[in-house]
Amino acid sequence: MSNRGREDSVTDVFKSQVRNACREHGMSDLIASLNGRDRDFNADTLFGVCDRFFLVEMKSYNRNVRDEAKKPAVCLLCNGLQRNSQVRRWHKACHFIMWGRVVKDSLETRFTIYQDSVCRDSVLPNCSGLGEPPEPTIYRGEDLARGAALGTAGLSKPDFFHYLWWLLNGRAVDVDEFKIAPGSRLGFSLFGTSDTTGSVISKTFSTYGELEMWADEALRRLLSTRR
Repeated sequence: MSNRGREDSVTDVFKSQVRNACREHGMSDLIASLNGRDRDFNADTLFGVCDRFFLVEMKSYNRNVRDEAKKPAVCLLCNGLQRNSQVRRWHKACHFIMWGRVVKDSLETRFTIYQDSVCRDSVLPNCSGLGEPPEPTIYRGEDLARGAALGTAGLSKPDFFHYLWWLLNGRAVDVDEFKIAPGSRLGFSLFGTSDTTGSVISKTFSTYGELEMWADEALRRLLSTRR
């Protein structure tokens, strides 16, 4: 199996884990592939569970984490996280890197916080000042999926939208200096799918407001089923 093929398989396994967890706990899911924009996001897929969101960069193997060094924006991301404690808190709650591990002939998912694995001298030798932090804690992907469905993982709105805006607007902006204006566009079209209704439906998002509307509707749906 090629590295790329395994990466796709890791993605498929985790998408199933998210959807299964959402189904089990009666939550709305949203899964949006970023369609090659991972060099802008440092992530391949956006996940939404009700009003909580997170980003995941997918890899075939743990060793492929080093491939992030090929992306020009990664050093800017790491330096920006070092400078801003607020953005760093958002990042740790919603931005992860994941890979596959074969256990007894089954492909399982493992992940860490993106910064913990990538923002270090051994991975980015040409990005000065990162140092070599302690080895990152590795978690199971199914625990992330379950945590999102239980409301304990991911980042809720509006903080996630602020983090997304920061990622897409230079990463050097002080978070106190910006505010997402009504109608602000993402700068691209985000195509998401959901099987909340029992069959997979697709939706296009072009603005932060459209993502927020989806989250608000998911919250209303959740509250109506729990009355």
